[in-house]
Amino acid sequence: MNIIGPYELSDYKSSPRSKGIYVIGSKSDKLKPMSGLFDDDPYFFWCPVNFKPRYVGVSESERSGIRGRLSSHARSKGSKRIAGILKSKEPLWYICIEGEDKVRLEALFLCLKGGNQFDCNIRSENKRSGKREYQKVRSSMTSADKTFLDGLDMGPHGNGM
Repeated sequence: MNIIGPYELSDYKSSPRSKGIYVIGSKSDKLKPMSGLFDDDPYFFWCPVNFKPRYVGVSESERSGIRGRLSSHARSKGSKRIAGILKSKEPLWYICIEGEDKVRLEALFLCLKGGNQFDCNIRSENKRSGKREYQKVRSSMTSADKTFLDGLDMGPHGNGM
């Protein structure tokens, strides 16, 4: 897995114009530098040393990609909580991982969310991820399969699944 970063959020142009996942964070200890990754840790290998993950997001755009999403955040047009941190002049950093298959990691990160991690994620990303997967499956179905699925009664007394 090729992890790009850490870079300051203002340097969003260093990010790729492709699908993938990104994590925006701040320094855990403001007096220490942001440094490389925990290469030897099986759980935090993706995380830079002295990095507090604040927001995880995805880009499924093939045009602007991760760079477009980070650009929005850097201009305070993304998460209101990230915009608030930027307004307070606290520097933010990001890492990202390219690939359509990496988009599913967003829901995983948020399932593993700890007390002080991803505090800027306020929407239910797990619901969004489930809806995204449902739409992918549905788009590959035939019309007959869609009609059959739509006709199932999934209520408490229905005979569906």
